[in-house]
Amino acid sequence: MQRRTVSELLAALCAGLALIGAPVQAADYEPEYKMSLVVGTTFPWGKGGGILADLVRQRTNGRINIKLYPGASLVGGTRPANSPRCARA
Repeated sequence: MQRRTVSELLAALCAGLALIGAPVQAADYEPEYKMSLVVGTTFPWGKGGGILADLVRQRTNGRINIKLYPGASLVGGTRPANSPRCARA
């Protein structure tokens, strides 16, 4: 009986090690993403969007690109309801 338990334990250990050593599949991703910016590229948010796009392109070795759409051009020029608004005095 104890011999059977040891062999079952060894079999389970080998199966676990096989799973650990198996190569991990990369998740599917789009090669290009669209990013809408409410402001233009001359504003700090727009500059930050450009920096983010460049960093993503660099760190993924060009596999993933982010295309910027400044001035809310992606959403047809309408401002999203949750975007910050500038107060006018």
